[in-house]
Amino acid sequence: MKNFAKILLCVIALCGFSITAFGYDFMYDDMFFKWNANKTEVFLDKGSYLDDVVIPSEVEYQGEKYPVTGIVENAFDGSNITSLTIPASIKRVGARLGIEGTCPVINIETLDSWCALDGYWFRDLSKTKLMLNGKLVTDLSSLTPKCKTIGQGAFYNYKYLKSIVIPDWVKKIDYGQYGHRSFYGCDNVRTIVIGSGVDTVSCYLLGNNIDYPKTVVIRDSKNPLVIDYYVTKYNCFKTVYIGRVLAV
Repeated sequence: MKNFAKILLCVIALCGFSITAFGYDFMYDDMFFKWNANKTEVFLDKGSYLDDVVIPSEVEYQGEKYPVTGIVENAFDGSNITSLTIPASIKRVGARLGIEGTCPVINIETLDSWCALDGYWFRDLSKTKLMLNGKLVTDLSSLTPKCKTIGQGAFYNYKYLKSIVIPDWVKKIDYGQYGHRSFYGCDNVRTIVIGSGVDTVSCYLLGNNIDYPKTVVIRDSKNPLVIDYYVTKYNCFKTVYIGRVLAV
């Protein structure tokens, strides 16, 4: 990837283009970055990246260090990536990255940070292995109490997920938009356990396919549980309710 970036810079120089003509503000470690509005943080910008891409958690510019907190939309569109490493410093990502359904491996620093990514609703892990510290992610056991939300499409079409046990401290499962639901297409999961902190359950928990023969276990809580109308209308799940006041 470094050699490609050097060639790209030579082409830019020969063609007489300035760096700002391509939209990014500066380069670091052969990657392209943009400032946020206050120039206190940076986002990974679009580029033609190759092979194994490791996004740094911080970059240095003119002697100062700045955290890398985001990835712009379609940052990898047209790239040929074999693996992508996303640090926990990344908080917000564009709706698409341009590698959905094609990137073989995504390495993450924590499962909390992956689930909490803001804005990234078009995830598609159908051809991706999600790796946490070198180990394949097959369940949610690595979540910590810092994780309050499971984001849009967090495990969309992820075939390696074998168990869904949502801890009691999770408050929200973001059902997302345009059909990209948190656990859509996780066909190897037969039983889902909903922690006591979650206050709403929707048929869109698994996407808009109403034929999944899933069993949903909902843990005891003093808080009432709101059931999506379509759960009962289409009999989406064989559901076991434990000690909850239910409302549709």
